[in-house]
Amino acid sequence: MNHQARSLGWTLLLLLALWAASRLLFPTAAPPTAATAPLCNPTIFVELTALRGNAPIDVEITGSWRLRNANTPAEQELHAGSGGLRGPLALTTIGIQLEAYRTKLSHLILEADGNQALRLNTYLYPGRLHIRVVSDDRSALGKSMRLSLELPLEDYVLGVVCGEMATMVPQAHAALCAQAIAARSYALYRLGQGRLLKDNTGDQVFTSTDFITEQARAAVLATRGLVLRWDGEPLPAFFHANCGGGTANAFDAAFSPVAIAPLAGVLEAACRTPLGLWEQTVTAADLDGLAQRYQLGSWLKAIAIQAVDSSGRQLQLRLIGPAEHIDVPADAVRAALHLPSTQIEDMQRLADGSLIFTGYGSGHGVGLCQNGAMRLSINGATYAEILAHYYPSAQLVPLTADLELLLP
Repeated sequence: MNHQARSLGWTLLLLLALWAASRLLFPTAAPPTAATAPLCNPTIFVELTALRGNAPIDVEITGSWRLRNANTPAEQELHAGSGGLRGPLALTTIGIQLEAYRTKLSHLILEADGNQALRLNTYLYPGRLHIRVVSDDRSALGKSMRLSLELPLEDYVLGVVCGEMATMVPQAHAALCAQAIAARSYALYRLGQGRLLKDNTGDQVFTSTDFITEQARAAVLATRGLVLRWDGEPLPAFFHANCGGGTANAFDAAFSPVAIAPLAGVLEAACRTPLGLWEQTVTAADLDGLAQRYQLGSWLKAIAIQAVDSSGRQLQLRLIGPAEHIDVPADAVRAALHLPSTQIEDMQRLADGSLIFTGYGSGHGVGLCQNGAMRLSINGATYAEILAHYYPSAQLVPLTADLELLLP
């Protein structure tokens, strides 16, 4: 090998070494994956159920605001102000009235500048307020107002965390994070069904910004965009206050038409304590009303237990009337008689026809147990461990475009 060839060889080796060193010092960025894709924060709607009807609503806005016609593509501006607003929102024989402004339009949008600028009947709310006139046979006017908020999903989740759990408990961060993820997942599941979310226990309790705490805000921020997925779709992540000894199987409890592995139920012995024992008397009149609702006759003769799960929770009850009987999900009876739970230990008939129920727990019992999640959090569990306990086999994933496409 001549001198020129040796020099060329050494040069090539030197260049190769420099290239290898540069790969170590400045590695090529990994290709983007679903986990690193931009998180989605879709706009959603939540109905303010307590404000539905014809009762006038006190409205107060700080700063500038606009009233828009939601029936036009560009949401035509109808009225505006820069010095705030304070006055009633009411439905009259003429139409919607806001302070001195009146219109016959059936769908308006009231928007204020700032996330805490809109106050309705003493409570502050985020987002834009949609005011709709709907038919209502129970109203003297034949119609009523329905109010809903248009707001980002993350603002909604914050309102649910504050509405559903105590957010000032020490060492509650992991439980609040788990609640935020469950609330976000449940919201996506309901929205995927084409439903308007309600702000009460019919869906999830959503509260005003007056009750927001820094602990709740930190939990929502720490889990921003994280949702539970099962079988490719958002999990219906039900939750309740106290399972009373074990969570229910969603299919067996008639909460789901199909079996859902993450909602198969788990035992929770620590939630069944003497301190959690409740007792409630149901009057004969309420029992008779239950019989009449199911067309069993004018009075209820007896209630018989038909099915119980491994934790002792009643799954199905038989309602017996004078001549007929019917088997119904136990949770339907719980809701009708306003019982705390279906973890019923005993039923005792009194001489006046009333029944004394005793039992454990609070709520329907499906999904995450909030008391149990708080206990696990205080004992050092992470939010991922809490979710894996109550929703086993569910995937914890970011809300990116693939899941957002499931929304209506």
